[in-house]
Amino acid sequence: MKAITRGFFWVFGLLFLPVCLISQTANRSVSLCGPSFSAGMTFSAVDFTKGDDALKKGANFRAVFPSGRFVRLSLETGFLFPYSYGETWKNVKAHDMEFNTQFVANVEGINAAFYALTGLFAKRWSAEYTGINKEVFFPVGNLQAGDKYSKIQMGANLGCGFEKKISEFGVFGDVKFRLAPDDLNVKIRIVDVAYTAGVKYYLNPACERKNKRKYFRMPKNIYDLD
Repeated sequence: MKAITRGFFWVFGLLFLPVCLISQTANRSVSLCGPSFSAGMTFSAVDFTKGDDALKKGANFRAVFPSGRFVRLSLETGFLFPYSYGETWKNVKAHDMEFNTQFVANVEGINAAFYALTGLFAKRWSAEYTGINKEVFFPVGNLQAGDKYSKIQMGANLGCGFEKKISEFGVFGDVKFRLAPDDLNVKIRIVDVAYTAGVKYYLNPACERKNKRKYFRMPKNIYDLD
């Protein structure tokens, strides 16, 4: 059942990604132009090896700032709640920092938007080795039972999301595919698929950019400064 659930998450993410990318060609408004702060829950399909099918739970916090008409910058941090990996690793933890660029396509008239995202992440893993060498997950090396292991993983994000504004608050959901080298073969591949859903607070909920045209009049002529 866990494998089926995780497979559904992967397939849903792969189908959702092109929908968000295609939405970039849609009619665009500018109703979501203000900065916002968000908090949400994350469900992560960690995939260092094929042996762990459980979705890991965590939290995500982000601040999003507009940069241009249809581009936003997102600064994010988050963590996974501690868990055990088989009999080999216990108290596994992960903390991450991210910097993403969002390309926004707002849906006309309903204060909602699709966005595609790309960016960089850095994640710090830590775990305690039990001495029972069954699951690889992290390289054991010369670790003894009770030893702590930690590493910093860096890579790229690729994903998409959706948000809906309701007054100064809103809701959002997105999926991120994380690409990075793993410990086992040093090949760059998808090492994590993270789903996040939560609430947003807009600092300027009434923000709306309008195309302002300025004119000055001369005899028999009007000059458009834009």
